[in-house]
Amino acid sequence: MRNLKVNAIVSVTMGLALVVAGIPRTAEAGLCSTLGEASGCVNSKDVKNNNLKGQDINESTLGEVPSATIGTSPVAYARVAASGDVIEADSRGVTDANVSLEATSAYCFRGLPFAFKTAMVSTDYASAGSTGEHVQIAKGDPFGDCSAGGGGVQLEVAGSNTTAPEGFAPVAFYIWFFN
Repeated sequence: MRNLKVNAIVSVTMGLALVVAGIPRTAEAGLCSTLGEASGCVNSKDVKNNNLKGQDINESTLGEVPSATIGTSPVAYARVAASGDVIEADSRGVTDANVSLEATSAYCFRGLPFAFKTAMVSTDYASAGSTGEHVQIAKGDPFGDCSAGGGGVQLEVAGSNTTAPEGFAPVAFYIWFFN
């Protein structure tokens, strides 16, 4: 029993000294390898795979996963009127110069000053003319709807209205770009 108390005192003292010195991971690793399992240290080899639960982990000790910031917030976004005008008060990183309404309802994005991997679009309910309005999105110009404004199309938003005779109609929308 006396030996266990000495180990505990040494463990706490060494750990505290190393934590105060600013090297907590070294403290844990050094103590566990020096004192062994008898000291109460738990290493990864002591834990069965997929056996830890959320309540077993102090989340404040975990760092951020490097890829966790990718896609968590948009690099740019815009509110676009049915006419193709960007409503600047509700936009960041996209201007009128980047959007043109071509064909009947093809909103073509060119010259965007940022890189993006994907985008998301939604109709602007506040400006909706009917409940039949829809928007779709595609990278590039897959159907040639944006040929009137020249090349360099980075993205196209196509508007449609199920109540319109031909189906395609200008639609106001919101768009978000993600990296």
